[in-house]
Amino acid sequence: MRSKLGRGVWAAGLVGVLAALGAAAQAGEVKARVPFEFSVDNAALPAGDYTVSTTGSAVLVRGYGSGAFALSNAAEATTGGRPRLVFHRYGTRYVLREIWMDGTSGRRLPPSRAERETAGEEARWERVEIPLL
Repeated sequence: MRSKLGRGVWAAGLVGVLAALGAAAQAGEVKARVPFEFSVDNAALPAGDYTVSTTGSAVLVRGYGSGAFALSNAAEATTGGRPRLVFHRYGTRYVLREIWMDGTSGRRLPPSRAERETAGEEARWERVEIPLL
């Protein structure tokens, strides 16, 4: 009886460790210096240095005294590239849309309501990339 209980506890511990390692493998954190004001979801953030963390579908953008949270979708590039943040620029307004942790895997943020409204007013946008630090 005691042997079965010991094996059960050991197996449960192993499952817990493997789950933690799997979550860590999906998580990531990068740093970038953004030279302009931008928005994430519906939050406006000033220019500055930011840490961008991803865990599962969650994205957390943190700067000195400011931050934002958004949900994202997984993205894979067909060609290699460099780690970067990708913004859509509508006139003088910048919106964070992609985070590339490495050249081939990243996260895409869906357009916020404010961006959809802006895109309706200004049909043209420009892709702006900021390299990670």
